Amino acid sequence: MNKNKKMKKTLKYALIILIIVAIIVVIALYQSNKKTEVTLNNLPETQYTEDEAKEFYTKKLINYLDTFQNDFHMKYVAESTAEDGTVTTNNEEFSKKGDTIAIYSNDLNTRLIVEQDYFYHVYEDSATVYQVPITEPISTNMDVLFYSLESINDCFVKTGNEVLKDQTYYFEEYKMEKDNSVLIRYYFDDEDNLKYIKAYKEDSNVQTVFEIQMLENRTYDFMFDLSTDKYQFFEGELE
Repeated sequence: MNKNKKMKKTLKYALIILIIVAIIVVIALYQSNKKTEVTLNNLPETQYTEDEAKEFYTKKLINYLDTFQNDFHMKYVAESTAEDGTVTTNNEEFSKKGDTIAIYSNDLNTRLIVEQDYFYHVYEDSATVYQVPITEPISTNMDVLFYSLESINDCFVKTGNEVLKDQTYYFEEYKMEKDNSVLIRYYFDDEDNLKYIKAYKEDSNVQTVFEIQMLENRTYDFMFDLSTDKYQFFEGELE
């Protein structure tokens, strides 16, 4: 009898413990569901400011977005590598003024000006301008630039570090907006200065590295000069 009483007592305690455990589990599940429920009266506290949220995609490039969205002037050296390994170097300057862009080649002493309906080849040595109607999008070296946060976020690929010109730089990589097969890396120094931009394709030797020599929040009149008293104009396609 004593043995049966002990067994009944043990089962009674075990049953009580199971009931307590079940109550704890139910309460925990209820509290968990209650915490994850989001209503207008139970919104979580703001975790990020709008500026901090932008940093998810770009840590450094975002600092230059305001410059690229407005008028600016950039001077750079473009080192291009062909598939056979041949390297060519061009010294150029780029300006954006409203919706008009201009590229000046220091080596050739020529300019390319792209407006909404026409683009112009300006030959400084002969003081001649060829005006050509735009029938399809005009591609330039500076298609590597971004002018909106949306395009930056849409084209973001990754961040990392790379040795370039014998120095390690932090980089941010994006797909080119006009051609997603081209990858673009922006390289920054420790003070967040933009030092290089590289455009390349995977599994290819073809690439162009732009060494940024100067970037200003202004433009220069000579970049957009199409004075009729200075230049002789010709219309039509170039041969």
